[in-house]
Amino acid sequence: MLDAGLSNTARSFENMTICIGSTNPVKVAAVKNAAAHVFGKSVSIQSRSVGSGVSEQPRSSDETKQGAENRARSALSQVSSGSEGLKDEVKLGIGLEGGVALDSAGVLWSFVWVHVVDGQGSAISVKGSQFPVPEPFAAKIIAGGEMGPVTDEVLGTTNNKHKEGLVGVLSGGATDRQTEFQHLVVLALGLWKERNLPLFE
Repeated sequence: MLDAGLSNTARSFENMTICIGSTNPVKVAAVKNAAAHVFGKSVSIQSRSVGSGVSEQPRSSDETKQGAENRARSALSQVSSGSEGLKDEVKLGIGLEGGVALDSAGVLWSFVWVHVVDGQGSAISVKGSQFPVPEPFAAKIIAGGEMGPVTDEVLGTTNNKHKEGLVGVLSGGATDRQTEFQHLVVLALGLWKERNLPLFE
């Protein structure tokens, strides 16, 4: 798994609060570890149960991205200040959304979108963790099922999406859903943190 320790090069962001558009413990843990890695400090983390505004099982990259964006914006609108009148407080909303899509060869792919937005409107989206979904999972999802319940149905598990996820099952535990999310959140937060680098001046 990705090291959740403090980065030696991360710059301090005082008075930062990150609100996640989900109460899923896997997503919350992923964001908490990723934020500590990127910012080099413990960051105040909040979570809110918000709607994605898309299907329970998004079935295209665009729909999945929209779900992540909706979650992030809703989370940002609900973030609570650490204390009244806190100076220079930075507030971020984060949305994580998993989706699937068929390619031209009829292969069903799973992937994740992560969206980060701040109070000034700066936003970053990243997509990754793509892998092909094998039978019999794919057939059931294509027929209208949602990945989490389909995984539980096929494997006889309970609430797998709050545990290792299908990616954990298919990789034999080499990775899991938290790590899948965490790497992408690190990337999104890192890109947001360095969004003003004068690379092209």
